[in-house]
Amino acid sequence: MQPSRATLLGVVAVGIVAIGAATWLPLTSNYLGEPDSPSTVTVFALLGLVWLVAALVTLVRQPTNPLWKLILAYLVMSWFVWGLQFVPNGVVQGLAVTFAPMSIAVFVHVLVAFPSGHLRARLDRWLVASVYAFVVGIYFLNAALWMPGTSCPTAWCPENVLLIWPANELAADVARAGSFVALIAGCAVLYAIWRHWRTAAPAARRTLLPIVLAVPVAYLIRSLGYLGDLLQIDLLWFLEPRYHVIYLVLYNIVPIGLLLGVLRLRLDRGRVAALVVELGQGVPVGGLRDVLARALGDPTLQLAFAAPGGAGYIDSAGQQIEVTRSDPDRAIAPIERDGEALAILVHDRTIEDENPGLVDAVSSAARLAIENEQLTAQVRAQLEEVRASRARIVEAADAERRRVERDLHDGAQQRLLALAMRLQLARDASGNARALIDDATADLNAAIAEVRDLARGIHPPILAEAGLAAALETLAERSPIPVRIEAADGRYDPAVETTAFYVVSEALTNAVKHAAATEVVINVSSEGGWLTVTVADDGRGGADPSGGSGLRGLADRVAAVGGRLSLTSLPGEGTVLTAELPVA
Repeated sequence: MQPSRATLLGVVAVGIVAIGAATWLPLTSNYLGEPDSPSTVTVFALLGLVWLVAALVTLVRQPTNPLWKLILAYLVMSWFVWGLQFVPNGVVQGLAVTFAPMSIAVFVHVLVAFPSGHLRARLDRWLVASVYAFVVGIYFLNAALWMPGTSCPTAWCPENVLLIWPANELAADVARAGSFVALIAGCAVLYAIWRHWRTAAPAARRTLLPIVLAVPVAYLIRSLGYLGDLLQIDLLWFLEPRYHVIYLVLYNIVPIGLLLGVLRLRLDRGRVAALVVELGQGVPVGGLRDVLARALGDPTLQLAFAAPGGAGYIDSAGQQIEVTRSDPDRAIAPIERDGEALAILVHDRTIEDENPGLVDAVSSAARLAIENEQLTAQVRAQLEEVRASRARIVEAADAERRRVERDLHDGAQQRLLALAMRLQLARDASGNARALIDDATADLNAAIAEVRDLARGIHPPILAEAGLAAALETLAERSPIPVRIEAADGRYDPAVETTAFYVVSEALTNAVKHAAATEVVINVSSEGGWLTVTVADDGRGGADPSGGSGLRGLADRVAAVGGRLSLTSLPGEGTVLTAELPVA
């Protein structure tokens, strides 16, 4: 996005008028005595041009950054309004004297908002608002008390149109109190700049460096000047005759820093060229992030790839990583190929503010290497998933064996032991042998039923004998809630049928135990070499695969036969579990 020509011309016009007023009026007016010397006015005009160029550079590079507006406002207040003090008109001169100091508040605003132009922290907003309120209040109060006297250097004296109550001594006291409060406010500004520096990433620190170095020195000089005025002692004697030069340089460090940033663009473009050379020499697997971090000058850079299946992001090692999208100091640059997301770069936002287009240039130069790194990362992620899946399968098998052992020990084994004892009693008894034998027969039938149920849980015989549709009908008959089945008859590979059966069985169990469903619909269809099994319930939804081992185990079982498992379970909208199994 580029600024319009009208905007550029408007900024140039405002800047030229402001600088022209600050140049022409002091040279032609003598109401304050002798006109300013041409050399002084020339230096002041050149500094104004520096601020104007900085505003234009910021506008062209970052049109959405409000910093250029603040710079332009400071230029108007410090040059144009200041120059109006030399207009031989009481109203104009009085208003200019009152409003010219507003440039101090605007300057503080520029320092605290640099380089983004935004006041992001609450402390920054509070500080800048307080400075504006203080400057307006103190200078309006001074104007209300100051009465121009007879000490004017010429026959003409300005008129204070804001005068309410003439009290020059009180006005002087107000000015001294204002100087003292300004020292305290300066400490707050220094603290805000230091806090920005402390929390900034390396790229942002490069931009803040001129301000961090210059502002404390400027504050020290201004503080010594204030204290000297209060104590009526020259505390800046050691800076003479270089005081004005040093002071002007320090107070113009913001535009100077911005222009130095433009000069750094060549170095940044050089880093892109060095990146191309380094990529041509080959980058070790997993080392691309470090190479890109050096090219962008951001050690905190994150390189994240879309995880297989699109669930989250992974790093170069194939490990899941969190990508924070709410951090205002971080920016996310997507890298795509033919509309498909390859990776994202999470970088310091200041990089784009400082050098628009650098991230895109680096991404374009490294696109092929990023594609290779993405493939490697996804392979590693899949290997990690295979390892984890194998571990879960072993764990599930062990847990199943323990369950079978427990069921046999606590159920059928106990009944068989009881049966043996009853038969022993029946052999020794004479009168009630018939009743004992009846009880033993009942226990034997119960033990047989339990063993049959246990065997059916391990592998239902009807699945092998009659196929998947018949096995699902059996599950539906045993379900405590209504189940509708839409499944065509047909036989498939035994491993596929077994997997489909356990998908439905687990889904039914979850619908009954956890979802409080009132109905379940099972649909089984085969098309295009895939068997699709869908189990939908009308329960409470909100199922989480990470909340238990059942769904994870199903995913592993489905993946083991080359299939895919998906889950849709919005809270309050039921659950739909879909397994796609290859049958071709």
